[in-house]
Amino acid sequence: MALTLPAITPSFSPSVVETPNVNVVQFDDGYEQRIGVAINQIKGTVSIPWRAQTLANKDILINFFRARKGTEWFWWTVPGETVPRKFVAAKWSFQRTPDAKGRFDVSADFREVFDFA
Repeated sequence: MALTLPAITPSFSPSVVETPNVNVVQFDDGYEQRIGVAINQIKGTVSIPWRAQTLANKDILINFFRARKGTEWFWWTVPGETVPRKFVAAKWSFQRTPDAKGRFDVSADFREVFDFA
């Protein structure tokens, strides 16, 4: 059974980029023909920050990403949307905050997937 991203509130809205999967054929006279490819034509990528998190929250997020190893998808509802989508954590990072008060900044890049299961 797929998991859901832990409910740790991000610092602010993530950056969402949606890219349609389109084949383009260009002709010599400048004319071009476009056609959408596949059933799930639009894929999303999301960059999300969690700023000034406690050590416990940092560990929850990083351990969640490490356990999925960039291959297992999880459910996540993008802030401002109502329907959860399937994502894979493509990369993540963390660092101690500059104020050295035992807080950490965590960031991750998610890639939307359309697995059968």
